[in-house]
Amino acid sequence: IQYWCHWLMHVWKPLWHVHAVHHSPEGIDWLVAARVHPFELAFNKAVAAVPLYLLGFSPAAIAVAVPLAAAYSLLIHSNLG
Repeated sequence: IQYWCHWLMHVWKPLWHVHAVHHSPEGIDWLVAARVHPFELAFNKAVAAVPLYLLGFSPAAIAVAVPLAAAYSLLIHSNLG
């Protein structure tokens, strides 16, 4: 779900203006994952948590899943060889 939301931020112009903050640095490092507009941050957390809640996952499971998704984001932006 987060992949498609990220894709949507690239192709839908109103969301691109919000997401462009993330792509503004010239180089990629782990801090790029944290460089987001506040609206995008709230949108991404909701996209991660709401479907899990609607599928019946416990709040404790969601409290584990959302930070894991954030850690994954840091990992994929870390520019490791």
